[in-house]
Parts: sequence; structure tokens; C-alpha cells
Amino acid sequence: MSARASLRDFITASAPEAWEIYGYPTQLGPFEDASKPVAIVIEQRTMTAGRTSPDENGIPIDIELTVWVIVDATRGDNREQVENQLEDAAEQMILILEAIPDQWWDGVATRNQYDPQKPAYDFTIRAAGALTQEEQE
Repeated sequence: MSARASLRDFITASAPEAWEIYGYPTQLGPFEDASKPVAIVIEQRTMTAGRTSPDENGIPIDIELTVWVIVDATRGDNREQVENQLEDAAEQMILILEAIPDQWWDGVATRNQYDPQKPAYDFTIRAAGALTQEEQE
């Protein structure tokens, strides 16, 4: 299973039903489902040679993932409603991510924009992994 898929499953297990979760990078259009005003997008940003393999068998790699917490500002909500939804979602994500080890997430969420109409917070997750023999072929 990929790091993105593992993180998606971890977040999905604790996420509110009002979140649409994408375990891959995507170009989001306007959110169509009014009952899901928050999108979570998980992107793998980097993969580099690591120092140690967690299972001592494969080639070690370090992976950096970005978890975007996004609210669609094009739905007609006023700016205060959008900001409140975003802050609430970021706080919920912090509670979810607190369960992962400190060396993977440093506790930081950065205010950002996913695109010009979608204010967001992004969380950077770092993890160690290993490429197995099957993945190398």
C-alpha cells in the first residue's frame, strides 16, 4: 500500500462525514455536494533515498506528503462562513494528526490557497519507508 493510501485510510477513519477525501492530487472543481463543504487532498511531494529501512529489507526512502484541508469559496457563502469552516476543519485535522508519531509531523499547519478560490491549510507529513524487490522490477 502506498504512503498516500495509508494516510488516506488513517484520516478517513476519524474524519467527519462532511469531508470529501482524495488520496491523490487532483484539480478540484466547484464542490457539488453541499453536505461536503470541506475537501482533503493528499499529495506526495518528494521521495528521496533514506538512511535506514524500517523493515531492514528494502531500499530505504523518505517520503514527504502534503495534506490539504480546503474549503470552496465559490459556493456563495460569505467570507466569514468560509473562514469559520476552514478554521474548524484545520482544528479537526490537527486532532486527527496528533495520533501519528512526532517524527512524522511537526505539529505545523500553514495557511495557504489550493487555488485562488479555495482557501486552505496544508500539513506536511514525513515518513520513512522502503522499496521492496517487487517495486524495483
